[in-house]
Amino acid sequence: YFLSWLALQLYTVIFQSTPLSATIDTFFLPGMLFLILATLNNKNNAALASLLDIFMALNSVLAIYELVSGFRLIPVTAASAKAGVIFFANDWRPSAFMGHPLTGAVVTGAYFLIVLSNYRMRSNWYRFALLALSGLALLAYGGRMALGTTLFCSMCYLAAHGFILLGREPVR
Repeated sequence: YFLSWLALQLYTVIFQSTPLSATIDTFFLPGMLFLILATLNNKNNAALASLLDIFMALNSVLAIYELVSGFRLIPVTAASAKAGVIFFANDWRPSAFMGHPLTGAVVTGAYFLIVLSNYRMRSNWYRFALLALSGLALLAYGGRMALGTTLFCSMCYLAAHGFILLGREPVR
């Protein structure tokens, strides 16, 4: 992984003449994060999972609130070398803590799938509440591709899980 990242750095410097910061943020940091998270024990994993649940629940509530109220904690903007910073005042989609509606939709969709496939959650009600909140936030973000991909992956998971349950011996 890191050798391919190094090759990408060389390609970026030699052929694209762009700063290395984008490739460091995009490719190097996730690899380092994976190595750090792989060393955590069960207690730290549980604390990190709870923190992620709290953050995503707050993010989902904020996204729904932004959609209903029209208030934007982080307004959608774009930077351009020629035009400066452009503010999109008429964008109806919420951004919540993610900074852009499509980023929020992708992250929320991934979180939805994680919660759906995590059978070790505290209780089914807790899991259902997180799924409902994430599903509403996914609709609020307005990311069609993220919504479609999440629904497709959810249906595949539930179909496979249903076939596993059907193949078991009946309980007597």
